[in-house]
Amino acid sequence: MDHPSPPTSLVLSIICESVPRPAVHPIHAVATPSLLLVDLPVLVGVGVSTPAQAAEVAAVADGVIVGTALVRRLLDGGGPEVAGAFVAELRAGLDTAAALFYAEGIHAVGIDRIIGQAGVAKATFYHHFPSKDELVRTYVAEQDRLGRAAVQELPDQAPRETVLAIFDGIRSLASEPGYRGCPYINAAAEHPAAAGSVRKAIDEHRRWSRDTIRELLIADSQPDPDRTTDILIALYDGLLVSSHLDDLTDLADLTRDAVNRILDAPR
Repeated sequence: MDHPSPPTSLVLSIICESVPRPAVHPIHAVATPSLLLVDLPVLVGVGVSTPAQAAEVAAVADGVIVGTALVRRLLDGGGPEVAGAFVAELRAGLDTAAALFYAEGIHAVGIDRIIGQAGVAKATFYHHFPSKDELVRTYVAEQDRLGRAAVQELPDQAPRETVLAIFDGIRSLASEPGYRGCPYINAAAEHPAAAGSVRKAIDEHRRWSRDTIRELLIADSQPDPDRTTDILIALYDGLLVSSHLDDLTDLADLTRDAVNRILDAPR
């Protein structure tokens, strides 16, 4: 799902190479809403072995997706101040890339322009993003993280109301200045290779979207959750496109009417 607004909590998302996952590890004992470990083995692989170390890493990662470079810098004695400056540069680079990719298209924006506009050190930028594909993959993963966080922040309510709330997010997105449709559809159009890292990141987001809707439909006792999920995902994609191309002044009513008709259709 796309995200209406970024979360305010501190979140650390580690996305890089995998290492073997231990059966039991003290990192599992970390209990803080500010810490999101997307890939626990990466932390283990670079030496994070206690909840205190994990919390220290999280404290300097203000919503940025980082790799092993930050963790190693922190563990090598750089401390929160040095690591925090490192994260600030990465955050600036990624935010600039995200804005330019979405507004102008991925292929139209060069790395040097991103570095110059973000005001980050070229060496630091290339150390973390050695290729443009890696930057684009991280951009897609960041959109995915924000989308998941937005759904998690929805209030507790009936499953059907949660489905409707997810679709209501389209109206919020479409009303934002500079709206250009779905970032995943846009990115997929520019990265058609199914085996590429960018498409794999997009596919992972779409799997999560389908699983989320399907679980809600099951909880709502829908008689054919698999087929209804397929229909709702197709509707979601179509609304993201049409809300960009067409002047849908009644988008909120149209969206809710469409979802309710699908959920109430006789089986």
